[in-house]
Amino acid sequence: MTIGFVDLDRVTLSYPGSDECALGETTMKIKKGEFVAVVGPSGCGKSSLMKLVTGLMPPTTGTIIVADQEVKGPLKICGMAFQNATLLPWRTTLRNVLLPLEIVEPHRRLIKQKSHRKNYEDKARALLATVGLEGFEDKYPWQLSGGMQQRANLCRALIHEPDLLMLDEPFGALDAFTREELWDILQTLWLQRPFTVILVTHDLREAAYLADTIYVMSKRPGRILLRRENDLARPRTEDSTYSQDFMDLVHELRDKIRTVRAA
Repeated sequence: MTIGFVDLDRVTLSYPGSDECALGETTMKIKKGEFVAVVGPSGCGKSSLMKLVTGLMPPTTGTIIVADQEVKGPLKICGMAFQNATLLPWRTTLRNVLLPLEIVEPHRRLIKQKSHRKNYEDKARALLATVGLEGFEDKYPWQLSGGMQQRANLCRALIHEPDLLMLDEPFGALDAFTREELWDILQTLWLQRPFTVILVTHDLREAAYLADTIYVMSKRPGRILLRRENDLARPRTEDSTYSQDFMDLVHELRDKIRTVRAA
Protein backbone atom coordinates (compact mmCIF):
# COMPACT_ATOMS: atom_id res chain seq x y z
CA MET A 1 0.00 0.00 0.00
CA THR A 2 1.37 3.41 -0.97
CA ILE A 3 1.92 5.75 1.97
CA GLY A 4 1.46 9.46 1.41
CA PHE A 5 3.33 12.31 3.08
CA VAL A 6 0.18 12.72 5.21
CA ASP A 7 -1.63 9.43 5.67
CA LEU A 8 -4.83 8.96 7.70
CA ASP A 9 -5.94 5.36 8.01
CA ARG A 10 -9.53 4.85 9.30
CA VAL A 11 -9.21 7.71 11.79
CA THR A 12 -12.05 8.63 14.16
CA LEU A 13 -12.34 11.22 16.93
CA SER A 14 -14.67 11.47 19.91
CA TYR A 15 -14.00 14.30 22.34
CA PRO A 16 -13.48 13.33 26.01
CA GLY A 17 -16.73 13.34 27.99
CA SER A 18 -18.87 13.18 24.88
CA ASP A 19 -20.58 10.18 23.33
CA GLU A 20 -20.84 12.01 20.02
CA CYS A 21 -18.33 11.20 17.29
CA ALA A 22 -16.85 14.38 15.82
CA LEU A 23 -14.99 12.67 12.99
CA GLY A 24 -16.13 9.42 11.43
CA GLU A 25 -13.84 6.83 9.89
CA THR A 26 -11.59 8.90 7.63
CA THR A 27 -8.88 7.80 5.23
CA MET A 28 -6.75 10.28 3.28
CA LYS A 29 -3.44 10.06 1.45
CA ILE A 30 -1.77 13.37 0.63
CA LYS A 31 1.39 13.51 -1.47
CA LYS A 32 4.42 15.60 -0.55
CA GLY A 33 4.03 19.04 -2.07
CA GLU A 34 0.30 18.59 -2.72
CA PHE A 35 -2.14 21.44 -2.03
CA VAL A 36 -5.32 19.99 -0.52
CA ALA A 37 -8.55 21.75 0.42
CA VAL A 38 -11.20 20.30 2.73
CA VAL A 39 -14.76 21.63 2.43
CA GLY A 40 -18.08 20.63 3.93
CA PRO A 41 -21.03 21.82 6.03
CA SER A 42 -20.42 23.58 9.35
CA GLY A 43 -19.64 21.23 12.22
CA CYS A 44 -18.53 18.38 9.96
CA GLY A 45 -15.17 17.91 11.66
CA LYS A 46 -12.87 19.94 9.40
CA SER A 47 -11.14 21.68 12.31
CA SER A 48 -10.97 18.39 14.23
CA LEU A 49 -9.08 16.99 11.26
CA MET A 50 -6.55 19.82 11.62
CA LYS A 51 -5.99 19.05 15.29
CA LEU A 52 -5.43 15.38 14.55
CA VAL A 53 -2.94 15.88 11.70
CA THR A 54 -0.87 18.39 13.68
CA GLY A 55 -0.80 16.14 16.75
CA LEU A 56 -2.70 18.54 18.98
CA MET A 57 -5.16 15.74 19.73
CA PRO A 58 -4.79 11.95 19.47
CA PRO A 59 -7.29 10.00 17.37
CA THR A 60 -9.82 7.79 19.14
CA THR A 61 -9.12 5.05 16.62
CA GLY A 62 -6.97 4.75 13.52
CA THR A 63 -3.47 5.83 12.60
CA ILE A 64 -1.99 9.12 11.37
CA ILE A 65 1.41 9.14 9.68
CA VAL A 66 3.20 12.33 8.61
CA ALA A 67 6.63 12.24 6.93
CA ASP A 68 6.93 8.48 7.57
CA GLN A 69 6.41 8.88 11.33
CA GLU A 70 3.27 8.06 13.31
CA VAL A 71 1.91 11.23 14.91
CA LYS A 72 2.23 10.94 18.69
CA GLY A 73 2.33 14.62 19.64
CA PRO A 74 2.62 18.17 18.21
CA LEU A 75 4.58 18.30 14.95
CA LYS A 76 7.69 20.45 14.57
CA ILE A 77 7.56 20.37 10.77
CA CYS A 78 4.21 22.13 10.69
CA GLY A 79 3.20 25.78 10.25
CA MET A 80 -0.32 26.92 11.10
CA ALA A 81 -2.53 29.92 10.33
CA PHE A 82 -6.08 30.50 11.53
CA GLN A 83 -9.01 32.80 10.76
CA ASN A 84 -7.87 35.19 13.50
CA ALA A 85 -4.31 36.35 12.98
CA THR A 86 -3.54 36.07 16.74
CA LEU A 87 -0.54 38.38 16.47
CA LEU A 88 0.90 39.30 19.86
CA PRO A 89 -0.04 42.97 20.43
CA TRP A 90 3.20 43.85 22.24
CA ARG A 91 5.37 42.61 19.38
CA THR A 92 6.12 44.42 16.14
CA THR A 93 5.28 42.79 12.82
CA LEU A 94 8.87 41.62 12.42
CA ARG A 95 9.06 40.15 15.92
CA ASN A 96 5.70 38.41 15.47
CA VAL A 97 7.01 36.74 12.32
CA LEU A 98 10.18 35.65 14.14
CA LEU A 99 8.25 34.07 17.02
CA PRO A 100 8.28 30.43 15.73
CA LEU A 101 12.05 30.61 15.42
CA GLU A 102 12.26 31.36 19.14
CA ILE A 103 10.27 28.20 19.89
CA VAL A 104 11.26 25.49 17.38
CA GLU A 105 14.67 23.81 17.49
CA PRO A 106 17.27 24.18 16.09
CA HIS A 107 16.22 27.77 15.39
CA ARG A 108 15.54 28.45 19.07
CA ARG A 109 19.19 27.85 19.87
CA LEU A 110 20.62 29.57 16.79
CA ILE A 111 18.54 32.75 16.96
CA LYS A 112 20.25 33.66 20.25
CA GLN A 113 23.51 34.05 18.34
CA LYS A 114 24.00 37.51 16.86
CA SER A 115 25.08 36.33 13.39
CA HIS A 116 22.17 33.94 13.03
CA ARG A 117 19.73 36.52 14.42
CA LYS A 118 20.71 38.91 11.62
CA ASN A 119 20.19 36.20 8.99
CA TYR A 120 16.78 35.31 10.43
CA GLU A 121 15.72 38.95 10.49
CA ASP A 122 16.83 39.41 6.87
CA LYS A 123 14.84 36.33 5.90
CA ALA A 124 11.75 37.64 7.72
CA ARG A 125 12.05 41.06 6.06
CA ALA A 126 12.32 39.40 2.62
CA LEU A 127 9.23 37.28 3.33
CA LEU A 128 7.28 40.34 4.48
CA ALA A 129 8.30 42.17 1.30
CA THR A 130 7.01 39.23 -0.76
CA VAL A 131 3.52 39.66 0.74
CA GLY A 132 3.55 43.46 0.37
CA LEU A 133 4.50 44.43 3.93
CA GLU A 134 7.85 46.08 3.24
CA GLY A 135 8.04 49.17 5.45
CA PHE A 136 5.65 47.74 8.06
CA GLU A 137 8.21 45.64 9.94
CA ASP A 138 8.21 47.95 12.98
CA LYS A 139 4.45 48.47 13.13
CA TYR A 140 2.33 46.85 15.84
CA PRO A 141 -0.76 44.73 15.06
CA TRP A 142 -3.16 47.53 15.98
CA GLN A 143 -1.50 49.65 13.30
CA LEU A 144 -2.26 47.09 10.57
CA SER A 145 -5.47 46.39 8.67
CA GLY A 146 -7.06 42.96 8.87
CA GLY A 147 -5.56 41.99 5.53
CA MET A 148 -2.11 43.14 6.61
CA GLN A 149 -2.39 41.13 9.81
CA GLN A 150 -3.22 38.00 7.84
CA ARG A 151 -0.24 38.59 5.55
CA ALA A 152 1.96 38.77 8.63
CA ASN A 153 0.22 35.68 10.01
CA LEU A 154 1.05 33.80 6.81
CA CYS A 155 4.69 34.89 7.03
CA ARG A 156 4.86 33.70 10.63
CA ALA A 157 3.53 30.28 9.59
CA LEU A 158 6.16 30.00 6.84
CA ILE A 159 9.25 31.57 8.42
CA HIS A 160 10.75 28.25 9.54
CA GLU A 161 10.09 26.71 6.09
CA PRO A 162 7.70 24.00 7.32
CA ASP A 163 7.16 20.89 5.23
CA LEU A 164 3.46 21.02 6.11
CA LEU A 165 1.26 24.13 6.23
CA MET A 166 -2.14 23.87 7.94
CA LEU A 167 -4.63 26.64 7.16
CA ASP A 168 -7.94 26.87 9.05
CA GLU A 169 -10.15 29.48 7.33
CA PRO A 170 -7.26 31.98 7.22
CA PHE A 171 -9.02 34.42 4.89
CA GLY A 172 -12.59 33.92 6.07
CA ALA A 173 -12.92 37.24 7.92
CA LEU A 174 -11.56 39.39 5.08
CA ASP A 175 -13.39 41.30 2.37
CA ALA A 176 -13.61 39.67 -1.06
CA PHE A 177 -10.92 41.79 -2.73
CA THR A 178 -8.38 41.29 0.06
CA ARG A 179 -9.18 37.58 0.20
CA GLU A 180 -8.53 37.11 -3.52
CA GLU A 181 -5.31 39.12 -3.30
CA LEU A 182 -4.10 36.76 -0.57
CA TRP A 183 -5.01 33.75 -2.71
CA ASP A 184 -2.52 35.05 -5.28
CA ILE A 185 0.13 35.62 -2.63
CA LEU A 186 -0.28 32.14 -1.17
CA GLN A 187 -0.23 30.55 -4.62
CA THR A 188 2.97 32.43 -5.49
CA LEU A 189 4.69 31.33 -2.28
CA TRP A 190 3.61 27.72 -2.86
CA LEU A 191 4.78 27.71 -6.48
CA GLN A 192 8.18 29.00 -5.36
CA ARG A 193 8.58 26.16 -2.83
CA PRO A 194 5.82 23.53 -3.06
CA PHE A 195 5.28 22.63 0.61
CA THR A 196 2.37 20.36 1.50
CA VAL A 197 -0.79 22.34 2.35
CA ILE A 198 -4.08 21.34 3.98
CA LEU A 199 -6.59 24.18 3.73
CA VAL A 200 -9.89 24.05 5.60
CA THR A 201 -12.39 26.46 4.08
CA HIS A 202 -16.09 27.18 3.58
CA ASP A 203 -15.29 29.13 0.41
CA LEU A 204 -15.68 26.82 -2.59
CA ARG A 205 -14.11 29.36 -4.95
CA GLU A 206 -11.10 29.50 -2.66
CA ALA A 207 -10.79 25.71 -2.75
CA ALA A 208 -11.08 25.65 -6.54
CA TYR A 209 -8.54 28.47 -6.93
CA LEU A 210 -5.85 27.08 -4.65
CA ALA A 211 -6.07 23.31 -4.36
CA ASP A 212 -4.75 20.38 -6.38
CA THR A 213 -7.22 18.06 -4.66
CA ILE A 214 -10.49 18.89 -2.90
CA TYR A 215 -12.14 16.68 -0.27
CA VAL A 216 -15.85 17.09 0.52
CA MET A 217 -16.93 15.97 3.99
CA SER A 218 -20.30 14.76 5.24
CA LYS A 219 -22.33 16.13 8.13
CA ARG A 220 -21.17 15.28 11.64
CA PRO A 221 -19.67 12.82 12.23
CA GLY A 222 -17.51 13.94 9.32
CA ARG A 223 -16.54 11.44 6.65
CA ILE A 224 -14.94 11.89 3.25
CA LEU A 225 -17.70 11.76 0.61
CA LEU A 226 -15.79 12.97 -2.42
CA ARG A 227 -12.18 13.30 -3.50
CA ARG A 228 -12.02 15.65 -6.48
CA GLU A 229 -8.79 16.31 -8.36
CA ASN A 230 -8.47 19.83 -9.74
CA ASP A 231 -6.66 19.95 -13.07
CA LEU A 232 -7.10 23.68 -13.74
CA ALA A 233 -3.84 25.07 -15.10
CA ARG A 234 -1.49 27.02 -12.85
CA PRO A 235 -0.78 29.75 -12.12
CA ARG A 236 -4.46 30.55 -11.63
CA THR A 237 -5.55 34.14 -12.02
CA GLU A 238 -8.67 36.24 -11.59
CA ASP A 239 -9.55 35.40 -15.20
CA SER A 240 -9.44 31.70 -14.27
CA THR A 241 -12.42 32.20 -11.96
CA TYR A 242 -14.59 33.19 -14.94
CA SER A 243 -13.73 30.12 -17.01
CA GLN A 244 -16.37 27.48 -17.59
CA ASP A 245 -14.19 24.75 -16.05
CA PHE A 246 -13.74 26.77 -12.87
CA MET A 247 -17.45 27.52 -12.54
CA ASP A 248 -18.37 23.90 -13.27
CA LEU A 249 -16.06 22.74 -10.48
CA VAL A 250 -17.54 25.18 -7.96
CA HIS A 251 -21.09 24.15 -8.92
CA GLU A 252 -20.16 20.47 -8.59
CA LEU A 253 -18.83 21.04 -5.06
CA ARG A 254 -21.84 23.16 -4.10
CA ASP A 255 -24.28 20.53 -5.38
CA LYS A 256 -22.51 17.84 -3.38
CA ILE A 257 -22.68 19.87 -0.18
CA ARG A 258 -26.37 20.71 -0.78
CA THR A 259 -27.04 16.99 -1.09
CA VAL A 260 -25.15 16.38 2.17
CA ARG A 261 -27.17 19.04 4.01
CA ALA A 262 -30.46 17.68 2.71
CA ALA A 263 -29.67 14.08 3.66
